[in-house]
Amino acid sequence: MKPRTTWPLLVKKAEDTLGKRRKEHKAATETAQKLQASRQRLLDMFEAYKAKYTQRQDKPLTIADTTNFREFMSQLLRLVERVENDLKMARTAQQVAKQRLTEAEMDLFKMEAMVEKDEKAVALYHKKLEQRQMDALGITLHNLKNESSPTPASGNNVA
Repeated sequence: MKPRTTWPLLVKKAEDTLGKRRKEHKAATETAQKLQASRQRLLDMFEAYKAKYTQRQDKPLTIADTTNFREFMSQLLRLVERVENDLKMARTAQQVAKQRLTEAEMDLFKMEAMVEKDEKAVALYHKKLEQRQMDALGITLHNLKNESSPTPASGNNVA
């Protein structure tokens, strides 16, 4: 009896799947980090522009300048809102990727356990087979020993 070739193939497949899931999780994490950085840059830009607007209020501004400042700040806030929505979706994708990664790790663990179980079953089978062979050899040697030694009753018969 030999170990089954199926389990190592399934382990290889599980390892491949795990590698893909790790890449997916890494990509989702990087996307979330990039979006977080973009959000922060937009907020920083908004704050800088707001400070510039406040600073320029010392001088009288035209209605067009005031409208431009407010419109630009409004656009920045809309962009921040869009990035926040994208960030929520990215974090959800990251959680899904993490869950899939965990499932892939569990599948790999199961497949490795099955390989181990199969190897132990094969080793036990060979051990039992060897023990049966040793028992059969012992019985054969015992029977040969008994056949070759003369019995006391049969050696004294004279007719």
